[in-house]
Amino acid sequence: MQIDKKQMNQNFPPYIIAEIGNNHQGSLDTALRMVQIAKEYCRVNAVKFQKRDNDSLFTKEFAQRPYTGADSFGMTYGEHRVALELSKLDFCAIRDLCRELDIDLIVTPFDVKSVDLLYSIGIRNYKIASSDIDNIPLIEYASKKADALIISTGCASLEDVDQAYKVAIKYQQDVGLLHCICKYPPEIQEYNLRSILVLLERYTNVVVGYSGHDIGIEASLIARALGANIIEKHFTLNKDLPGGDHKISLNPSEMKNLVESLQKIDFMLGKSEKRRYEFEEAAKIKLGKSLYASRDIVKGTVLTAQDISVKTPAGHISPGSIESLIGRTILSDLKAEEPFRWKEIK
Repeated sequence: MQIDKKQMNQNFPPYIIAEIGNNHQGSLDTALRMVQIAKEYCRVNAVKFQKRDNDSLFTKEFAQRPYTGADSFGMTYGEHRVALELSKLDFCAIRDLCRELDIDLIVTPFDVKSVDLLYSIGIRNYKIASSDIDNIPLIEYASKKADALIISTGCASLEDVDQAYKVAIKYQQDVGLLHCICKYPPEIQEYNLRSILVLLERYTNVVVGYSGHDIGIEASLIARALGANIIEKHFTLNKDLPGGDHKISLNPSEMKNLVESLQKIDFMLGKSEKRRYEFEEAAKIKLGKSLYASRDIVKGTVLTAQDISVKTPAGHISPGSIESLIGRTILSDLKAEEPFRWKEIK
């Protein structure tokens, strides 16, 4: 998968997304500041926002429901959502800053009108929210418009993921599927991170990742170790701000720690190979074994097991070759505890 020329697969570092969502609280200045911090301090690959066409998205009854409390930005749910929404001009400013800083911009459109708005201003990396995993009309429409499409798989059965995948892959070469649990936050026994392995095995031509609503960074690190190539975490400047996502978000120092910790994990994971490394040689010689003469042996002796002992240090004939040594003839005298050498064996 590729987003804005950044490659994603097992041979590349993980692609890290700071999910700003609505944590800007409807302020363009805050949104721009968050983008700058995410890039320059945290060093993530991408920031992600959300876009809704509130007038068409909600039923009137749902929009008019009372919505009060510490995390509310309006008296009704509709007023709350409008207060958090960024405008077309706001997204143009965010787009321009992302281009200037060379950080990728991804947006979650919650409806077709939002796709059209984003597309019209050149924002074409989309993510489908878990709540829309079965919204096939939206997935199909966004897939046709997107340069790259990521789908979160919370709230979904495997059959739901299959259906979304089949639609997206018809129109998209660059598709990502993120394991996600739609609870804010989930209990640790609800993370179910082994689902990442299921996605990797089942969908071999997409990039698999993890979108975490958990507290902290541990689950993201485990997800990477399991094979996740995209890591998405909510991002905030202050966890104590009003709003439902701040408490599950990472602040700047935590996001920076996540980026650095993921880099360390990649160093630890290394390559998909098993071989003997040059940097192991000193330890192997000091602690390993070779085959040595167990007694003085004269030239012409046909070796038996009693002539051979296994001793440290290594560096000569390996004990694994002992069967190949038995029955061969010595070509020169050998003293006790001298190592056997192939050039002195017939």
